[in-house]
Amino acid sequence: MFTRSIPSITASIITLVITWIGSLIIIIAPVEAQSTTNSGEPACLLKADSIEPPNAGPSDYSFFVRPIGTVRTVMIFVDFSDAEHRESTTDLYNLLVPHSQEWLTEVSYGRMALEVTSIPRWYRMSKPSVEYGFTGKVPPMTFEQHRAYIAEAVHLAEGDVDFKQFQLVSIVSAAGAQIPPSPTFQAKLGEGILTQGIEIHEAITFGADIRRIIPSFGSKVFVHELGHVFGLPDLYDYVAPRQQQWHFAGGWSDMSANITGGHYFAYDKLKLGWLDQSQVKCITSPGTQLATITPLEKPGGLKAIMIRTGPSTAYAIEVRDNIGQDSRLCDHGVLIYTVDATKENGHGPIRLLPAQEGTDSAMIEKCGLLYDATYDLRPGKVASYSDSQAGIKVELMGKHDRSYVVRTDWQRPN
Repeated sequence: MFTRSIPSITASIITLVITWIGSLIIIIAPVEAQSTTNSGEPACLLKADSIEPPNAGPSDYSFFVRPIGTVRTVMIFVDFSDAEHRESTTDLYNLLVPHSQEWLTEVSYGRMALEVTSIPRWYRMSKPSVEYGFTGKVPPMTFEQHRAYIAEAVHLAEGDVDFKQFQLVSIVSAAGAQIPPSPTFQAKLGEGILTQGIEIHEAITFGADIRRIIPSFGSKVFVHELGHVFGLPDLYDYVAPRQQQWHFAGGWSDMSANITGGHYFAYDKLKLGWLDQSQVKCITSPGTQLATITPLEKPGGLKAIMIRTGPSTAYAIEVRDNIGQDSRLCDHGVLIYTVDATKENGHGPIRLLPAQEGTDSAMIEKCGLLYDATYDLRPGKVASYSDSQAGIKVELMGKHDRSYVVRTDWQRPN
């Protein structure tokens, strides 16, 4: 086995330097840390190859919506003979939109703005809601059923909407409709919905879940579904029993459990173009290094270290703080997780490596499984992680303000 190490005296000196200058990044041993590939893509943006999108690979923006600048959607409201509307379109707009706009502005560091045009009337669908095929399962309906539902709503609104102005359509169903979830519709070229000389490829259809009695929950559903529109996969488990669905990523990302409305992970922000390539240090060769990682919730600074272990796999390290849109998180500190772009949507492309697996049922109810996943220097917390098979060790060496000094050591086997 090929190994690299540092003498204990050198390590002591470096630790002293870190104490004096918390923001300094020091290379201890030869490490190849790349920011881009020859193609211009971030070096740690993994290859998904033939995995069906959405996945953890690069987003194809001939198919997905690029989340840079202003993203425009039109919001249409529909009711049914078995679920006549009893809410105002204004109330539903306020349930879904303003907090989503605030969330996206913070989480994208101002690189994206959501513009929603609401059509303030109700359109009556031709059939009872129960006949459109929605279920509470995964997937919630067939592609053909979903397309037919959206096509009818779009055609009902054609006289009031110039669909050419929008990148996607959102459809809100009346309370009481037999539409439990809020799935996203995504169609390849030639398979979308034709209207006004264009083809609609992206749509979000809101169901009963937006009305859960949790603060801002409707908007959390909205930003989750928008994540799919941008190319992000589901981070919960499609096949696990409901109470165990969030064992991959807990409540640490809105693409996992909506309950906290957590920021997207640093890797996902890199994928979306919300982090500069220089803000994710990509390690592609064995070695040891120290770096200061700043909280993901704040703009600027180094946001993650990634150790790329293969074309489609990596370890990632980021810092989370329960501030801003992450204020509902139950803890703060350093998160460590794996990314595997060969894992399909809903099968764990991102999986936390928790420091501890909390068993407090009240905390699980509040923040989801893995609420106690962070590494930290606080008493009672775990300050290091190691994977002997991969030859990877991560140690927390210090903390400066809200940032953490992290040492990574990668000793790849021969």
